Amino acid sequence: MNSQAMLRKHPTSNIERPTSNERPELSLWRFDVGCWMLDVPALPFRGLERKIWLSANSLPTEEGPGEGKGSVERASKPGADLHRTARQVPVTWVDCAWPAQVIVRPQASRAPRSAFAPSRITHHVSRITFHVSRFTYPDNPTNSMKTPTDTHARRCRGFTLVELLVVIAIIAILASLLLPVIGRVKVKAQVKRAELEVNGIATAIHTYESENSKFPVSVAAMAAASAVTAASGGPEDITYGTTGVACVGPVGPLGTGAGFSTPGGTLCSIFNSVAKYQTNNAEVMAVLLDVEYWPNAPLVPTINKDHVKNPNKTRYLNATMAGNNTSPGIGQDGTYRDPWGNPYIITVDLNYDEKARDAFYRLPAVSQDPSDLTGNRGLNGLIKKRDSNGIPIPVNGSPVFEANDHVMVWSAGPDKMIDPLTPANKGANKDNVLSWK
Repeated sequence: MNSQAMLRKHPTSNIERPTSNERPELSLWRFDVGCWMLDVPALPFRGLERKIWLSANSLPTEEGPGEGKGSVERASKPGADLHRTARQVPVTWVDCAWPAQVIVRPQASRAPRSAFAPSRITHHVSRITFHVSRFTYPDNPTNSMKTPTDTHARRCRGFTLVELLVVIAIIAILASLLLPVIGRVKVKAQVKRAELEVNGIATAIHTYESENSKFPVSVAAMAAASAVTAASGGPEDITYGTTGVACVGPVGPLGTGAGFSTPGGTLCSIFNSVAKYQTNNAEVMAVLLDVEYWPNAPLVPTINKDHVKNPNKTRYLNATMAGNNTSPGIGQDGTYRDPWGNPYIITVDLNYDEKARDAFYRLPAVSQDPSDLTGNRGLNGLIKKRDSNGIPIPVNGSPVFEANDHVMVWSAGPDKMIDPLTPANKGANKDNVLSWK
């Protein structure tokens, strides 16, 4: 087989030359294949414990490459005459090429197989041209066939345009699948937070009332509730609604005091239609949090000035303070807002009948259960107001529904809308967060 081979010198290789009396007619050079690497694909020498014999006139010298045709012989046990007086000699190697005949002889005995040795060796004769050059072995001899250029090229290979487009497409598909799921999880977390907050407000009011024997409201609110005559269904309860505060609709913030958005595009404000007292929940928060002045009005005192409503200076509510008047929590104006930026609606039993009538949920269109043929049962646990004989009592000429509790607290929910013409379990009212449900 004719082939091109590379013969490279290992830095630690030993070149031995026997004395001339062994074969006067031919000077011989001996070297170990373990110290030389012969890159012949069909004849793997690297890693074999064999000996190769080269004629001196076939090797390069300081003056140039040899001109004679030498022979390369590999054998497991070279002749004893070649070992008798061998000694080391210095050799200067230069890049050159020369033709040489390679004779491969079968080994006499089976030697232990090296990790790099082939299971069988094909014995044949071929003419090969050897190229000799100096080189340095890498640190890992098992990867000696790999050049730094190949490794660098493989490491620096980048993405093609098609691969980048495929990756972008996959990311877009995953995002389209995950974003709705993430949105639903976020809404559920906000609803859970709102439920905790409405219950926390109701509990704080109950705790305050049990410790102080009164509700955390102003004298003006109690006077307005008592001013409603019995003919009009009084005394009345007070709802702290949307007066003096801006709500947030599906499209963004609304005007101050405008109320909540509705599916029909109109606005619905929450106020006391019977009792003539309108405000928002900041009045109740001032008492529960023991605040005398709100940050946005440092010169205007709250109803708790000098701690008249909270003499023990007890903080009944654990609420987060917001840095503005639109974020969830207690705003700079003292209004407690839900996770969607809308004010919590609070109704307090100021007629002390142990029932609370909210300005919105008292409406039959919202709270009456359509499945009840008698019309006395309300949705979400509400009941129609009646006298001791079970006869409905109208308020201001209209039947009303009320909760069997001292306090009612609710939020417009994640859709940020309410509807005074739709039952509480449908449409925009279905996702409202209620403390009594």
